Amino acid sequence: MVPCLFFLLFSLFGWQIPADNRLSEEARQVQAAYKRFKKEPASLQVQQRFVVAFPASQAAFIRVFHPADFGQLYASSDKYIQTLQQVGSNYPKEVLHKCLIISKDLVWDADATGFLQHATARMGAAHPRIFMQEARQLSLVEQTKLFRFLADVENHNQYPEYQLLMKQLSEIGATDLTQMMRQAKEQRVKQKGH
Repeated sequence: MVPCLFFLLFSLFGWQIPADNRLSEEARQVQAAYKRFKKEPASLQVQQRFVVAFPASQAAFIRVFHPADFGQLYASSDKYIQTLQQVGSNYPKEVLHKCLIISKDLVWDADATGFLQHATARMGAAHPRIFMQEARQLSLVEQTKLFRFLADVENHNQYPEYQLLMKQLSEIGATDLTQMMRQAKEQRVKQKGH
């Protein structure tokens, strides 16, 4: 009876349980690593902890940043993904590894997945050799899915990161990946035309 009365009072008076109490353990770990990074942004150890805490699979990424109920860290997913990209300047291999592992299984959607899509292309363009090495560790099917996801935008004219990544990969001789990117882009443009 007491728990029901407590819930009724919360509902009637608009009181809410703090959002932090509803976070999953994996979301709490990402949030804690982010807060620590905000206090000590220059600390390499803190940056590395943020990379480790960031989700390591598509399923975990969706649970933390894009759940069906738009809870967890959905509302601030852009901050977390920007931070991942920021720490990628010191840990490009680790960050690109996570980005590609997550992205190869994503299907485009707004917000978190879109932010990760652009961050992955930007990071890849900034570190094309590492991107090439990480992409080549994926199977051909996974590479195809990765590039299909990265190419899935409404307007490629407004997506310079993709063009730059293709250019950078071409310049380092990764013609196989460049060709896959070109094909993914052409396929997406054709789909848009129908």
